[in-house]
Amino acid sequence: MTTHPPTDPIADLHARLDAAHALPGGPARERAITEAALAAVVTEIRRRAPSVRYVEFDWAAYGGLDAHAFLDTRGNEIEVPGLAGDLAHWATDLRSPDMAAMIAISPRGPFLLDLEAAPTVTAAGGEPCEGSANPRKRAGRVRDAYCPILVGDQLAYADRPGLLAEVTRLRFESGFLDECEVLRADGVRESVLPWMLVPTDGTIEPWQTRMRMLYAFRRAHANDLLRDNSLALAERADALSRTLAAMAADLRNRVIPHASAMTTQAARDIDEGVEGLASLYDELNYLHEHWTD
Repeated sequence: MTTHPPTDPIADLHARLDAAHALPGGPARERAITEAALAAVVTEIRRRAPSVRYVEFDWAAYGGLDAHAFLDTRGNEIEVPGLAGDLAHWATDLRSPDMAAMIAISPRGPFLLDLEAAPTVTAAGGEPCEGSANPRKRAGRVRDAYCPILVGDQLAYADRPGLLAEVTRLRFESGFLDECEVLRADGVRESVLPWMLVPTDGTIEPWQTRMRMLYAFRRAHANDLLRDNSLALAERADALSRTLAAMAADLRNRVIPHASAMTTQAARDIDEGVEGLASLYDELNYLHEHWTD
């Protein structure tokens, strides 16, 4: 019986990238280069850091996109020593952020790469190789978290148009703009929600349209988490209740039930899960209370 050595996904992707570079100049060549480079970046990230869900990219001086940060599903930054540097020789070939897997944080960058929406990596023979995205997760475009706020922008407060502030930092949560750190004209530094700010040039209507979209995405995401986490927690609570019911039956029969550390841990996990749900409710209430439209 003939055996074949295992396919090396990275070697295959190098060959694919070389083939893309060999194409005649034009839009098709640039698209092929970007797609091959993106596939290599996604494959390497999934191999090295499976817990990463989003990657923040921004324009580099040479004209390509560089990886600046790695985030988990909740938008928390993950330290992956050396990964950004190792990705650089592929990221230099990311010529355009105009792809379904890229979430435009602002029109000029930065951008978030959603790994679950990234294209499937195909190995030789047409078989998806290890680390490929589930095709069912790729249906449709990812939600657009477009927001016209950049660090350095001079904006005003929606409820106090005469008070100006400079944006000094942007914070992101789960792929969406969460808060803006600003330095007010009176010297006060504070964090505010994006829709608490407005442009100073009077272009209010397009701004409010984008902010309504961002607000809707934020609420939809929180509601999705609330629903999914509630259902998962309910199943765990049902399982624990069956265990406790069996223990109660033993006790009624004067049988000492077997003490299990797993039962204790399950109860603690449920307690922590309930706290997490309470935090999501608080987030939804906070968003509702601070919507300025």
